[in-house]
Amino acid sequence: MMKRFIVSGMMLLASVTVFAQESPKIPNLKKLPAKQHLLKTKTMIIGPKRLQCIGIMQTGDCYQVKQDKSQKEWESFPYPIEGFKHKPGYQYVISVKVVPSKVVLEGATEEYVYLKTISKTKVK
Repeated sequence: MMKRFIVSGMMLLASVTVFAQESPKIPNLKKLPAKQHLLKTKTMIIGPKRLQCIGIMQTGDCYQVKQDKSQKEWESFPYPIEGFKHKPGYQYVISVKVVPSKVVLEGATEEYVYLKTISKTKVK
């Protein structure tokens, strides 16, 4: 009986040691350079009208988006941009903060939070 208890204890200790060595290290944010732990920001071009679509996190009107000025075609963007107020007839260049989703739905791992409008142009 004692032999079995000792062997079980040794196996438990060995598995804890292996687990501790393989677990990812979480960085101490206080020791990182000032901007290294900040969340990602992104610039987006938002089109003058919204399109009907059914998205992962939004049903109804989706934004038309270009990732940069060189992109020719608009993409459908089915995610809400928290805090952004779209007015039809205007093209926007905005800055958003990309944050991890609180709830992962159908593979959507990011949420978008409006930071500021870089430009707003009336489109005919």
